[in-house]
Amino acid sequence: MGNICYSENFKNNRKNKINEKELNNSSKKEKEKDVKKNIKKNEIKNFNEKKSNNSNEKNSDKKKSDKKNDINSVYEELLKQHNKIRKEFKSQNLSLNDDLKILAQNFADNYDILKDSNLLVNNYKGQPLGINYKVFNGDIKEINNICKEWINEKGYYNEIKNKGENKAKDYKKYFSKTKHFTQIIWKKTREVGFGYSQLNNNEKIFVAFYFPAGNILNEFNENISL
Repeated sequence: MGNICYSENFKNNRKNKINEKELNNSSKKEKEKDVKKNIKKNEIKNFNEKKSNNSNEKNSDKKKSDKKNDINSVYEELLKQHNKIRKEFKSQNLSLNDDLKILAQNFADNYDILKDSNLLVNNYKGQPLGINYKVFNGDIKEINNICKEWINEKGYYNEIKNKGENKAKDYKKYFSKTKHFTQIIWKKTREVGFGYSQLNNNEKIFVAFYFPAGNILNEFNENISL
């Protein structure tokens, strides 16, 4: 009788151990599943975050690219305006110069500092640069109107041209009212670079650098055609 009880107890204990082992294994498997689920969730979360960051970066890069394309498009239009009036006054076409563009942009970006110093005169390849610039309110599209204003200074030149017997002599000289115009049509000038920037007081500045420089005294006769 005692042996039977012992045997039954042994069987029951063994069965309980097996059940406990199976329970532990089952619990272990559930934990592993939970761990895998958490890993998967984290992977998905990280992937989504990475995807979102990449998307934000792409959007940011796209905005920068669009802005760059917009301003380059404006510069191309300005060049056309320059060359149209230069052709009228028998001057060769200008070309855009990347080095002048960098110098003009640097001037625009630092204008708040440069305007109160003697650094407004810039040099390129050891020679002075011609410069037209204007501080204004409005968006970048206003630059086209600024360029047209400079070109329209020829109206004052035409007034002088039509006065008196010495009109040719008077016509070919420097006037502060027409300095932007005469720089634009100056025959010796071959290259141009543009710059545009936001100033600290919410105004903007547009800059054009020309090389070789125009408006050189005593050289108007050879560089300005009637």
